[in-house]
Amino acid sequence: MDECSRRIVEWVHSYSEADLTDSLVETINYLMADTLGSLYGGFESEPARIGARLAQTMPGPCTVWATA
Repeated sequence: MDECSRRIVEWVHSYSEADLTDSLVETINYLMADTLGSLYGGFESEPARIGARLAQTMPGPCTVWATA
């Protein structure tokens, strides 16, 4: 396992729901709604189309959200 993966695994393993404050949950909900709105709003944009075409040229599993 590389260093980056090890650090992610350690962080996930140490996660506790007790660490979630009301303020943090509110912020996460806001960011999720903002992210989904950005995805929806920019889905048909030229940069999104370029990203989808580029993903098709990559070897192995490389996908772009909501594309074949």
